[in-house]
Amino acid sequence: MTQVAGAARIVCPVGVFAAREQEIRTFTAGLNHAASRPEKVAFAARLEAAAEELLACKDRRADDLNCGLCQDFSRLRANTAALILRATRLAC
Repeated sequence: MTQVAGAARIVCPVGVFAAREQEIRTFTAGLNHAASRPEKVAFAARLEAAAEELLACKDRRADDLNCGLCQDFSRLRANTAALILRATRLAC
């Protein structure tokens, strides 16, 4: 029988990731369920801002795998939010 691993976690060495991650999950869920363009724009803007805060972390450690993962995921999330914002502007 195979064992199912638990959810992967980023262990932030400075304690910033966990709080922002919960907000990011909330904004992502809101974005996924938003029915109107203004709702999507609002959630995408919040998602982008939260991801940008993690990208701007001044305490990140270049040699820490957790910091690298945080930066990679945050960059993907910020890019996704920016793409959604651009697409909604083009649709106007």
